[in-house]
Amino acid sequence: KALNSRIYIKCDKAQFLNIKRGSPNFAPIYSGIIEISPNGSGLTVINELDIEEYLYKVVPSEMPASSSLEALKCQAIAARTYAVSDMLINRYAGLGFYVDDSTQSQVFNNTLPQPKSTEAVNLTKGLVLLYNNKLIDAKYYSTSCGIGANYKDIWFNPDGTSETKPYLKASSYLASSKPPSTEDEWLKFYKDINIKATDSSSPYFRWFAEFTKKEMESSIKNSVKTIYDKRKDYIELYLGNKKISYFPDFTDLINIKVNKRGDGGNIIEICYVFKNGKIRYTGDAILGSTFLPSSFFSIEENNGSFIIYGGGYGHGVGMSQFGAMELAKKGEDYKTILNTYYKDINIVKLNDFPF
Repeated sequence: KALNSRIYIKCDKAQFLNIKRGSPNFAPIYSGIIEISPNGSGLTVINELDIEEYLYKVVPSEMPASSSLEALKCQAIAARTYAVSDMLINRYAGLGFYVDDSTQSQVFNNTLPQPKSTEAVNLTKGLVLLYNNKLIDAKYYSTSCGIGANYKDIWFNPDGTSETKPYLKASSYLASSKPPSTEDEWLKFYKDINIKATDSSSPYFRWFAEFTKKEMESSIKNSVKTIYDKRKDYIELYLGNKKISYFPDFTDLINIKVNKRGDGGNIIEICYVFKNGKIRYTGDAILGSTFLPSSFFSIEENNGSFIIYGGGYGHGVGMSQFGAMELAKKGEDYKTILNTYYKDINIVKLNDFPF
């Protein structure tokens, strides 16, 4: 059906051969209604379908279908809650759809539907998460470093204020040891590959990266300059002791200092000290580089090189997907697991939700 400059196609199995997803690559198949419209530089393609059918292709794209059924149920409920929340706030209204098909929302159709993940969706049909009778922001991520972060310590305004989301708060998933409190303790914590925690068998539980002084200088200057062009309110620049409003040519990196951490250990504020000035940066993904798995790390200088010791993969807020899989292996059911990661929540049917 054509309507002005827009085309609607109703289909059961529509395949876009020029789109490649997954590994090994495949051309994804879409069902429901396909809406196609010009956007100036190409075409915008929107897929309209039932939310449960949407989840058939989200859950295996976000969590391995080989996971325990209880873990896949957790993923299904979290993903359903996340999607409905996005719909209600109309985050992508200006673009004409409710949820993106990437990590900007949730990964959709990157993996073919799988019997086990489809079963998890069907067994939890309509279930969502509420806090005080409101849908929660069901954040989730790959792997924790042993401690989860507060929402307010990851997403905040330049003045430090943030939305109140008490169900997303820092939690320890360590087997016995206590979270660190000093910078020396944090460095020791991230260097320790033998710490036992819910996520400790994940390959991302502990990681490190080493850079020469020149490599670190280049990375900081290039990446922070890019961020500065977009988020000036989160970055302070100093030439000597004078605060400036332009990005100068910083030379000779002397030191990297962590000024502030969140309750979960993620770095909130860091300072790069150069011979001729300094950069003070507040915000997540502190080095401004995509190569770091998380902002849970410490930095050690060693013979002119900088070694970054870190833990976890992702922002660290809400449900650790690897942690959920491990708890399911130990026999925990989906309700117990969800209540481990989201505090004081209720699990209800969408039909019972007071829209």
